[in-house]
Amino acid sequence: MDTVLKNLVGTECYIFVDDIIFSNSAEEYAKRLENVLQRLDEASLQLHSEKRAIARPELQYLGFVLSGNGISASPEKVKAMEQ
Repeated sequence: MDTVLKNLVGTECYIFVDDIIFSNSAEEYAKRLENVLQRLDEASLQLHSEKRAIARPELQYLGFVLSGNGISASPEKVKAMEQ
């Protein structure tokens, strides 16, 4: 992934194992998404449809909830710790 997305990592996207995370405004998101998908296509890489999540307002990631409101602990993780 680092090779395929070189020059985009850190500016247009971030990679963690097989996850690509990026965003800001809707316009910027669309442009970045186009750039990333173009690179993946050029490298003949495919996205698994069951794992794909595009333009979601909220995302569970590594025990946290990422949203436009910021980052918070996942309710499931909080509940597990309380129990």
